[in-house]
Amino acid sequence: MNRNKERNITSTEKELWDQVVTDVKSLSTETKISNIPRAKKVKIPNKPHYIRTIKENIRTKNKFRKIQINEICDTDKRTFIKLKRGKLRTDATLDLHGLTLNEAYASLKIFLACSQEKRLRCVLIITGKGIRNPNGTGIIKSKFPEWLNEVTIRPLVKSVSHAHKKDGGDGAFYVLIRKRRK
Repeated sequence: MNRNKERNITSTEKELWDQVVTDVKSLSTETKISNIPRAKKVKIPNKPHYIRTIKENIRTKNKFRKIQINEICDTDKRTFIKLKRGKLRTDATLDLHGLTLNEAYASLKIFLACSQEKRLRCVLIITGKGIRNPNGTGIIKSKFPEWLNEVTIRPLVKSVSHAHKKDGGDGAFYVLIRKRRK
């Protein structure tokens, strides 16, 4: 269909349009702006607890040892074996496919903070394998261990393991969330 040609309006469309505009009044130039009611000020709510916690953690030193993937860090052996074998129920999932590095990092930080706030125990984070990348490894997947050891994220994580094949294999990770201190 040629977009330059105008379409003929049918009589039913004309009747419908007339019904729509019957109660419409034209604005006169004499209408004063002062007659328009002003919008009320909206109170901006306080930042959620998990964002305040992240900022507080930035100020403090990272007193946790460096986290290694597939190594027991701050958990007992039995729990870590269950985590590694995929026997722990995952409470939430975060998929980082298709995100830029900055978006993925921000999503990860907020997701882990929210997970701790909601008292979740184990979460699944899908980074992708990076098969299409010429190097053979995904950019997000390679940055993931570095992100976990940053001052803002490390206090939220207890232990990390590669996911079982049923949950994504090498392109996903199980993350055991640390309990929130009161």
